[in-house]
Amino acid sequence: MPDWSYHTMFRPLLFTLPAERSRRLTLTAIGTLAKCPGGPSLIELMGHMEPPAELSRKHWGISFPTPIGLGAGLDTDARGLSALSQFGFGYIELGPVTRNPVDESGGIERLLADESISYPAPLANMGAAKLAERLERCGHRSLPLACRLSFAPGSSPLEAAQERIEMIEQLSPYCGFFTLDTRQQLLDGWDETAWNLHLSLLAEATKAPLLLVLSPDLPKVEAECLLLPAIRAGIKGVAIAGGISPSSAFGKTSVPQSEAKDTKPPQELSPRRLTGGITREKSIQMVQWIRKSYPNLFMIGSGGVIEPDDALALFAAGADFVQLHSGLIYSGPGLPKRINEAIWQSNHPLRTAELSADSKLSEPDSPTVESHRAPRKFTGQFTGWFSGSLLGIGMVIGGLLALLVALTTVVLPYDEAFLGMRASELQALNPQILPFMSHDRVSLAGTMISIGVIYFQLSRFGLQPAASLG
Repeated sequence: MPDWSYHTMFRPLLFTLPAERSRRLTLTAIGTLAKCPGGPSLIELMGHMEPPAELSRKHWGISFPTPIGLGAGLDTDARGLSALSQFGFGYIELGPVTRNPVDESGGIERLLADESISYPAPLANMGAAKLAERLERCGHRSLPLACRLSFAPGSSPLEAAQERIEMIEQLSPYCGFFTLDTRQQLLDGWDETAWNLHLSLLAEATKAPLLLVLSPDLPKVEAECLLLPAIRAGIKGVAIAGGISPSSAFGKTSVPQSEAKDTKPPQELSPRRLTGGITREKSIQMVQWIRKSYPNLFMIGSGGVIEPDDALALFAAGADFVQLHSGLIYSGPGLPKRINEAIWQSNHPLRTAELSADSKLSEPDSPTVESHRAPRKFTGQFTGWFSGSLLGIGMVIGGLLALLVALTTVVLPYDEAFLGMRASELQALNPQILPFMSHDRVSLAGTMISIGVIYFQLSRFGLQPAASLG
């Protein structure tokens, strides 16, 4: 769905529902659409989100269409996987998952002022066996998958290693690499000996690429204690992800509505994790520190990526890949496409002379970038004009919706949120504002309808392969 329709129609509607219900409804709906006959073609037609071929990278024998991924926690159980795979991502990370199912321990809350989300910890999941069954039913996937692995609270290093090894064996047919969540072992108070034992057991049992997950608010001393033994054990990289604790964000964010009635400060409330805009500063700082300390370590950066500039800031800080989470909810499904375009515009081979001499694209250890896009193949006369006809019909429908808004409410909830004013306040400020906006939107509606009619007519009667003149 285009971002303009998401912000004006779908997001206001979805945000009237509780966050967990909204997430489940959305993932189920798009997942069902992608499985219907013609569903994938409709998603491609509406979004045109395939990343440019120049952005492809290769690591550990895995080809990634783009260095932009979707992080764990948003689609924990792969409900919308088939549709999300067409949103312009280079990979999708599932989980966090444990061997046994985990029930929801608290509600998911939106923090609208900070464009953030508050999650319960641990997150609910269906368990590794059922996740493997669902992935088997999904069939062939061209997009690489990852899975974030946790383990049962209170497990010893040996028990946790056995649980993770079992999950890797179950999910390896579907996932190209795995990430190790480190929050549980910190809560359980593992010492360095326990962590080294856990890593050695994993290294002996699996050859699957493993990445270490470090929270953006993790103190550097603790991060070093986790990272150095992992590098010695052969870890392939690190992912800055998992959100931050409410205590580290205290004084920078509002408390979710369900907790606002509690008189305790955030750090004394039930364990939760915050993702989204509130984590941006700490994420960039952690990425910068790791890149300075470990120049050759592969790193995924995430946290607070709401707009393309946020992703570019993480790349500039030293991240090799960037993954999204809350930004997909607040900015819409077109965010990966806009980030891919921003990367392409700044790193396109025709612009290499404009890049600085120390650009990561010119480093010998950096991923290779293809020099040009492969030409598209013509798939037949029917496909060409039928797709154009659908686009024209979509433009007409969109124009009619814009006309409906212009003749009724004029101002949408999205407009009021952006301006910080209600329609009545705008009317009081200047009686001519709303009529002017209505006139403007009627003009937009007319233009869209006209363009839609032209698209349909040209597609149906004009945009067909020409006969040979020879």
